[in-house]
Amino acid sequence: MGRTQSTIRNMLTAIEAPYYDVGVLSDRGMLPGLDRISAAAVLDRLSLLKYRNARGSHIYIRPSGEHRFTTLDDLNETSLGRLSADGFNPCALVQTSPGNFQAWLKHARVFPKLLGTFAAQTLARRYDADPSRGGLEAVWAASRLYQFQTQIQKTGRPLPFRTSSQPHRTAVPDGAGLRAGRR
Repeated sequence: MGRTQSTIRNMLTAIEAPYYDVGVLSDRGMLPGLDRISAAAVLDRLSLLKYRNARGSHIYIRPSGEHRFTTLDDLNETSLGRLSADGFNPCALVQTSPGNFQAWLKHARVFPKLLGTFAAQTLARRYDADPSRGGLEAVWAASRLYQFQTQIQKTGRPLPFRTSSQPHRTAVPDGAGLRAGRR
């Protein structure tokens, strides 16, 4: 199994969902037909995703429909330290570029869309993340499939990808902890 396949497999395991939406965005628009597909189907299409990515397309993957994850994007090391100090343990952490991270928090249950978006935006403000990239519309930006391989060839190591082996903390229990000053 190659490193890209291993990375994608690890991410799909960490962000477990019945189905995923995969976006392949190029200068010609979005490639159709990759919505609501299984993890196995994502892996089956890996060669297509790598091919399209190597030719400049951006690849995005997210759980399809309502899900139990909050994504915090554009976090730095300081924000990750605060997140950890506050007791949050992301189920997945992806370094999207040097010094820039995306953390996925797993909830005990699926939140309704408005509550999920509110939770994501509140946590984004609290941890200096990008408030426009959270909630149910959040994506795992896998746009660097080809760049991962290029960096491996140049440096011998990819950008870090980590999944947590520790039990997750419910990021926002019933939404109550989001009021000012409370966790």
